[in-house]
Amino acid sequence: MKVLRRKNPLIKYICNKRVKISFFVISAVLAAIYIFLVVAMGKINIDVAVKNEQYYKNIQIYNTFKIISEVVLIAFSVFVSSLISALIIEKDNSNTIVEEVFIGDFFTSNEFIGKLKDEDQLTIFKHIAQNLNFDGCKEKSEMYTDFVEKINNPIFENDLYFEKYYLKATCEIKDDYIEKKFIKSIQVKSFKKSESIDNYKLLSVSYPILPSLKSVEVSSLKIDGETIPLSKMDINIKKSTSSFDESRGYTEEVTYSWPTKIDFSNKKSKRIEIEYLTRCPKNDNVYTCRLACPCKSFDFQFLLKNNSHRLNTNAFGFIDDASNSPNLSGDKQNVAIKFDDWIYPLDGVCVYLEKNVAK
Repeated sequence: MKVLRRKNPLIKYICNKRVKISFFVISAVLAAIYIFLVVAMGKINIDVAVKNEQYYKNIQIYNTFKIISEVVLIAFSVFVSSLISALIIEKDNSNTIVEEVFIGDFFTSNEFIGKLKDEDQLTIFKHIAQNLNFDGCKEKSEMYTDFVEKINNPIFENDLYFEKYYLKATCEIKDDYIEKKFIKSIQVKSFKKSESIDNYKLLSVSYPILPSLKSVEVSSLKIDGETIPLSKMDINIKKSTSSFDESRGYTEEVTYSWPTKIDFSNKKSKRIEIEYLTRCPKNDNVYTCRLACPCKSFDFQFLLKNNSHRLNTNAFGFIDDASNSPNLSGDKQNVAIKFDDWIYPLDGVCVYLEKNVAK
């Protein structure tokens, strides 16, 4: 079987044996010349007490020898350093000192990486990911790279994430409809150093039109602990653009947003707390919570007041690491799901209301 050897990136600097011998001989000759000149300079009489014609000739010879000796010393230094480098950089890669210096210190520095073109950085990243994380598996490396590119090109317009996302829902099945009361508390940060956003969406809900009932009502809003009058929010109602929502009869969409700029940063979280309720037809037994941003810590609770039904819960998302997360009580009236690692946009939880079967 043919063994593929890793190409030495320093091979271009390697000298053959003949060149190394030539460097050694030249260095030795230069050293001998330098020693001869130094000894000769020491024998020249430049006694300042006797300034005759011979004195000035000696000074001239001395200065000439000095200039020549300095040139020889420089040449000697160049050839010796070249010889040492040639000896260190071995063709068979048996000596890794230079590689450690160049690759370990130089090629991994932020200054070097920052000067590379974007496509060169991506190429290096792919090679490192493929060899470091996936034992050289090209296909897994491509999946990983594709995932990274999706993180860098989010489907949403703002470069924000949830430091913490808490949502508690209390559900009650009434005679003609289902009512859910929500307490939502989020801590929002920006991936950037700072970011100002106009008309930030505080809440967006699709809903069906119910006769004589409001489908969505907001009862409380706090931003960084300060209670905000509900009249300050902008409310925008439009037709739902989701074919899935329309198929379920959720034809309207209401968005509550902040009319002025909100400043976000990567240092301090912006805390937003909002309480609201929704009403839907009694035959709509599904509730879905989907995240609008990446989330670092997710805490979801759902409480059902009616004993006539039970909860069936499924967390969904990237690689579905939520599959083992639900903590169900014995009567399945209360569900708690918590993640303390990253989950991603459009990941979330789906809750089904199932009618208990009489035994």
